[in-house]
Amino acid sequence: AFYSIVTTGTPKRDIDLLGETTVRIDGSRRPGAPGVPLIYLSPYVEDRDRFAQRLAAALSQMAPLNAPGEAVKSAAVEEVSPYSLPDYVEDVDWTERLFVPEDVAETDWKSWAQAFERRVDLATSSVQLALLEETNILALRLCPGRFRAPLGRKLHARYIETGDQVAA
Repeated sequence: AFYSIVTTGTPKRDIDLLGETTVRIDGSRRPGAPGVPLIYLSPYVEDRDRFAQRLAAALSQMAPLNAPGEAVKSAAVEEVSPYSLPDYVEDVDWTERLFVPEDVAETDWKSWAQAFERRVDLATSSVQLALLEETNILALRLCPGRFRAPLGRKLHARYIETGDQVAA
């Protein structure tokens, strides 16, 4: 696993806990690939950047602890998916393009579809659904039928549930 240190704006629901900006550590399968947030650092840490660097270095050192050929993988060493599953509407950027590798054949369509479906479930208006669909339209078209068909049905149902189909 590869780790990167990211300084970003704090989600609205966590500003009281973490302050306006957050230092977090993201994990990914490949260097430079989009990561999944693993650890958010407290604003009460004296030098967050230095602490984050030390923590990321420590995490990197932990990965090779498993002996070669060992079949059991610990939870800390499991591969990290580039597809986040947000828990709250505030965490969703409706204009975010979900990750699709340059070589489309390498795409984990099942995880991609789960991430897209999670965002559809969190949408509270048809405008959010339309932004999500518009941003990811190319990937939706490339997505295999066994994943695309249920996503299409879910999108249609959510447009109806939100009640304002102006954007549809």
